[in-house]
Amino acid sequence: MPSDVQISLDAKEEQIINFLRSAAEDIGTILGHKVELRIVGGWVRDKFLGRPSKDIDITVDSMGGDEFASWLHKVASQRYGAHQKVVTEAKTTEERPEQIKNLAVAFLRIFGQDIEILPLRGNEVYEEGSRNPVSTQSAGPEDDAYRRDLTINSLFYNINSGQVEDFTGTGYNDLLTMTLRTPTRQGHSPIKEATRILTEDPLRLLRILRFHSRYPDSKIAPEVLKAMSNPEIQHQVTRRLQGDTGAGIVPERTADELRKLFMGDQPDVALRTMYNVGLLQKMLLL
Repeated sequence: MPSDVQISLDAKEEQIINFLRSAAEDIGTILGHKVELRIVGGWVRDKFLGRPSKDIDITVDSMGGDEFASWLHKVASQRYGAHQKVVTEAKTTEERPEQIKNLAVAFLRIFGQDIEILPLRGNEVYEEGSRNPVSTQSAGPEDDAYRRDLTINSLFYNINSGQVEDFTGTGYNDLLTMTLRTPTRQGHSPIKEATRILTEDPLRLLRILRFHSRYPDSKIAPEVLKAMSNPEIQHQVTRRLQGDTGAGIVPERTADELRKLFMGDQPDVALRTMYNVGLLQKMLLL
């Protein structure tokens, strides 16, 4: 990725990012080590595409999202007073999705913007057949990038430095060509990595098709199409539509991906791809 690639921020984004950057510096001074923040996923992708994005997800590298949220409350109180409304809770623990309750995630509202703060991920431990992690281990930004569904969703905006980071090495170019490709570490088989990523969370298959519908002229990489044709992955998708929630993915989430697929710019193209890989036929037999 060219070193001069920049993201243009609007006034509200600049206000939020400046606050977070300075807060991270203050917290790091107190703790005696650097606290690094990154905006991850869809916001970075959509900024490059010139599309509005309501979701801002931020990773913190040296603590859990809930711990960092606690520090942010302290910083905001020091700067704006004990009754400040700059940093507030957006969701309680009970309102959090079941599959992330063990991930030390915080949901905040900062200057009126809903923001999800979470630790870097990539080394979670799961029970067999479940997407609810039973334990987590420390991970770096590269680990987090390679655990994501697509390279175009693996681009990070480093709040500390103001730079865009492409740890997979292909995310920016894939965004320019709108290639829907799963991340592959150097020396690994692209087909095996695509199969692994879809096996870890079969809902990603529908999510990729949803992006295919959303973005005109997008194309799915050959290794991803091959992984989509895997009968076991397709079985896991249809099983969720039947209401089997044993894997930590409720049928509502599956139905929501399908709904978004039909609301895209080219649902016919996505449905044709779904037919070509054999998934549509299985779904119609439910």
